[in-house]
Amino acid sequence: MTEDELFPSDTMSSLGLEGTSTGQVSTRMVVGGTGRYMGASGQVLEIGKGTNTTVMDDGTGDLAPNFTFEFDYFLPEL
Repeated sequence: MTEDELFPSDTMSSLGLEGTSTGQVSTRMVVGGTGRYMGASGQVLEIGKGTNTTVMDDGTGDLAPNFTFEFDYFLPEL
């Protein structure tokens, strides 16, 4: 990503329930991708890792959650 190209050409997309910042794991579907990830399928684990220092902009004053993502995906030979 650069100032001239704000959107990366190689991306993966997932769909599923959002996790929580309490450490619960959400298993999401990999539903496709762009660039080198075109045609990707599989799953990704969304793992809550507590919060960061960003304050939510919803009036609660809560800190924003942190997540890590562990991908297990398949790329077809195109």
